[in-house]
Amino acid sequence: LMHLFALEAYLKTSGKLPVNVRFLIEGEEETGSEHLGEFVRRYKDRLKADVMVLTDTANLDLGLPSLTYRLRGLVDAIVEVRTLDHPVHSGMWGGPTLDALSALNKILARLTTADGKIAIPDFYEGIQPVVGLEKERLRALPFEEKKFLKEVGAVESLQLAGERDFSVYERIWCRPACAILGIDAPQVAKTSNQIVEWARAKVSIRIVSGMDPEKSRQRLCDFLKQDPPCGAQVTVKPGTAGRPWKVDPVGPAYEAAARALKKGFGRDAVFIGCGGSIPFVEPLTHEFGGIPALLIGLEDPFCNAHGENESLYLPDWQKGMESAVWLFSERIV
Repeated sequence: LMHLFALEAYLKTSGKLPVNVRFLIEGEEETGSEHLGEFVRRYKDRLKADVMVLTDTANLDLGLPSLTYRLRGLVDAIVEVRTLDHPVHSGMWGGPTLDALSALNKILARLTTADGKIAIPDFYEGIQPVVGLEKERLRALPFEEKKFLKEVGAVESLQLAGERDFSVYERIWCRPACAILGIDAPQVAKTSNQIVEWARAKVSIRIVSGMDPEKSRQRLCDFLKQDPPCGAQVTVKPGTAGRPWKVDPVGPAYEAAARALKKGFGRDAVFIGCGGSIPFVEPLTHEFGGIPALLIGLEDPFCNAHGENESLYLPDWQKGMESAVWLFSERIV
């Protein structure tokens, strides 16, 4: 909508656009964009472009225009543990008989070390270190720990997790991160004094530039299956293997975007990463020969993306529209 309103304003005042614009509406983004590559290859001549503009990322803060130049990838798997063919009485059998939920918890607890690192062997293979100008830009970004914890909705006692040798922004944008997304087991309200015979969990790991998604997923699956507690039966179903994306944000397109954002927001833009994944960015830029991808922020830290009461900060929406108008006027190639 931001770009549609900007186009409308431009056409009403100038009568025509100084550039050709094509809109691509993609409906598989939340499920990995499995068919997008084939679609783009089939209609490549009709979709061909010099620059891709995407507004599906966040600004670092309210009123602070941000250009995203790196995204994490994603691998995941579902691990299921079974110790019995049926539940049994915990008083009669408890002790020598391991319940499946305890076995699952032991497996999940192995995934990370006490200092926040992922414990899977060779998992960090290929990671590109943050150096030079990128390191300087990250260090220059504003950060307040109390504000961060408030924005995420942390309980009062919660402390920051992850690798403490890296800044918070590096942990979110530039380092792998493991999360347990869900566990299936008997509900607490419906339990009785029985030993649980099965349990399963979905494990997700965000990966970063330089890491191979297929290798990372295989390493995750192999790690989950190895050395099952007390010989429990462990099965693993591989899931997503999404590629990370990173670009060096230099050249006419990025300079033009920075100028347009400054005019729209009234302050200099910052260059940031995104800890999430947008699966179609890499295949689109690749199919068109590595064209610049301008990931212009619109969300804000308080928008509660993917949660209840997801919101949009209207003043930034207005500034985003103004920036888009200026972007259409820029020489971006």
